[in-house]
Amino acid sequence: MKHRKHQSIIGTVQLTCPEKMLTEIEVKLITDLAKAHRSIKAIARQLHISRNTVRRYLRGRAPTGQGRSEAMKWLNDNRSRVRELFFTDEGNCAVVQRDLESSSTQKINLRQIQRFCRPFRRQIKEVQAFCRYETAPGQQMQIDFGEQDVMIASQPVHIHFFVAVLGFSRRIFTKAYSHENQAAWFDGIESAFSFFGGVPVSLLSDNCRSLVTEHRRKGRVELTEGYLYFCRQWAVKPIVSTPYHPQSKGKVERCVRYVKENALAGKKFKSLQELNQWLETWSLTYADQRHLNDFLKDIRTPKERFAIEKKTLRPIDGHPKVANVREETRKVDAAGLIRVDGNAYQLAKGLAHKEVQLLIDESSISVSRKGQFVIELDKAKSVYKPEQQRETPLGKKLQPLPEVKPEFKQNRLSRALITYSNVAGGTWS
Repeated sequence: MKHRKHQSIIGTVQLTCPEKMLTEIEVKLITDLAKAHRSIKAIARQLHISRNTVRRYLRGRAPTGQGRSEAMKWLNDNRSRVRELFFTDEGNCAVVQRDLESSSTQKINLRQIQRFCRPFRRQIKEVQAFCRYETAPGQQMQIDFGEQDVMIASQPVHIHFFVAVLGFSRRIFTKAYSHENQAAWFDGIESAFSFFGGVPVSLLSDNCRSLVTEHRRKGRVELTEGYLYFCRQWAVKPIVSTPYHPQSKGKVERCVRYVKENALAGKKFKSLQELNQWLETWSLTYADQRHLNDFLKDIRTPKERFAIEKKTLRPIDGHPKVANVREETRKVDAAGLIRVDGNAYQLAKGLAHKEVQLLIDESSISVSRKGQFVIELDKAKSVYKPEQQRETPLGKKLQPLPEVKPEFKQNRLSRALITYSNVAGGTWS
């Protein structure tokens, strides 16, 4: 395990960069940062990994383990299990060692377990620390929703407003909605990306149902299919705060209160559109000019700090918008069909009578079951069209119809109108 220090604008920060297997989102994040012409050193610093790991993934050779010994390889292969034991045993590695020996007959040196569990111990310390946690420029954006009664068209209206704040510069973006749902979350995040002119490395949120399905205290986090798809498309790392611990996302919590007390207090609007126009103007004027009394004494306003942070944000060009994606659950019928927007789509017969999760956008349907990807359907080309029935109910083939003679194809009683004119007189037309 190697340690190194680097000097940044926020002071001296000590980073521990173990060699580890990265997630799909982290691998894509490395690729996107490299395409944005970031150096290997800058990528390693932002993602808190070693430069050698960045080089291996850029060359297409992912590291195979966290150490060379068989014990460390076994720990890496069973990382989620060891992590769960570590949090269950309240960070006592001696107890973790005992549980591993009793449950799997795996004998591992205590020092190796302590070395392997260092990242987990740092997570506990970050949660327990009540001092404000500062992030590097472009590293993190915190997101949340607030509620407020606002006068719109002379009537009190209960609105839900989305708030995003950049961790380093403290620049605020806020937007009002009539409801708080997954579509509002996604539109708010993408609107914040457009407002800031770039994409950060990670998103810090709370445990709302639109984003998180399960969060065991000091344990595993399960994201909704829609939010996981959103993070993959934008190559951002999702971070979920500890339940019942608002201090872990205190910057955005304070900004939600600031929007209520400063931006919305005593204001009246003609429409929701006028309200959002005012919120954007307020963010660029009053909120950007406020003085901050924290770790940077030379540059005290968000506007001045954002000039530094904007250079570290990844460009938004080339990323498709996901705000129009909706998440739904369907039960497959006995024929293996599901119906979406009035059309039927064929799935494997093994999924009959089972529930599947769908991510639906304008052109495609992504099908998964219990977190496992099944198939992606084209909304226009994959519509189920049953073939015409070629056999009778008794199983016999239908006989072809006989040919019709030409003389029977015409009606002999039909005459030209001139015939009736000659007989009856006058003009027939």
